Amino acid sequence: MSESRIIPWKRIAIESVAIVGSILLAFAIDAWWEKRQDREDELIILQSILAELTSIEETIPWIDRLGGAIRESAKQLLTAAASGEQNLGAREVDLLLADLTWFIPVTDLDVRELDSLVLSDDLSLIQNMELRRKIKIWIWKNDVLKQRLQHHQEFFDRVFMPFLDNNTSLQQIYQVSSQMPGHPGSNFPQHTIELRELANHSLLLEDKVFQNLLTRRIEELTTLMEFRPETYQSELRELIILVNQELEK
Repeated sequence: MSESRIIPWKRIAIESVAIVGSILLAFAIDAWWEKRQDREDELIILQSILAELTSIEETIPWIDRLGGAIRESAKQLLTAAASGEQNLGAREVDLLLADLTWFIPVTDLDVRELDSLVLSDDLSLIQNMELRRKIKIWIWKNDVLKQRLQHHQEFFDRVFMPFLDNNTSLQQIYQVSSQMPGHPGSNFPQHTIELRELANHSLLLEDKVFQNLLTRRIEELTTLMEFRPETYQSELRELIILVNQELEK
C-alpha cells in the first residue's frame, strides 16, 4: 500500500482531542461566565433587598413614636370625657385634636422590591435557600401588619375624619400646631387664616359618639403597635444580618 493511502490516525486523534477540548473549554467558559453573571445579578438583588429591609427597620420606631403620641392624645381626651371634669382648656383640646388628625400611612411598610422579586421568581437567584425561606416568611408577616395599617387608615378616612368634618372647625384645629405627633421639631407648612369666631371643641367631650371614636382609635393603635406578628422585628434584624453576610462572601 502506498504512503499516500496511509490514514494518519495519530494526527486525526490529536485533532479530535483538540476539537473536543476546544468544545469543552468553550462550555466551561460559558458556564463560568453564566455563573459570574448570576452572581452579579444576585449581588444587585441582595443590595436592593438590604436597602429596603434597612429602611423598614428605621421606619418602625418612627411609626411607634407617631402612633404612640396619637394614642396618648386620644387617651387624654377620653379620660377627660369619662371623668366629666372640664380639666382641659380650649387650646389644650384643640392641640389634642390636632394630633388626632394624623394617621400612619400603609405605604410606610411597602416592600415593593421584595414583592416584585417574589412575583417574578427572581428571588431564586439568591443561592442561600435558607435566606430565601426566611424572606418569604417575613414578607407574610409584613403583609399581616400592612393589613392592620390598612384597616386603621380606612377607619380614619371613612369614619373618624368625616366626624371631625361635621362637628369641628378643622381650620381652627389645623392652625394650633404644625408638628407631627411624637416628633418634636418636625414643622410643616401652615396656612393661617383669620377666624371670625372660635369653636368650643370642649363640648365634644360630652358626645358619646366622639367618645366611642376615641375608644376605637386607641384600640386600633394598640393592636397595631403592641400585637405585631410574633418575632416580626427580630426576624427583620436577622434578615439584615444574613443579607450582609451573603454580600460579604
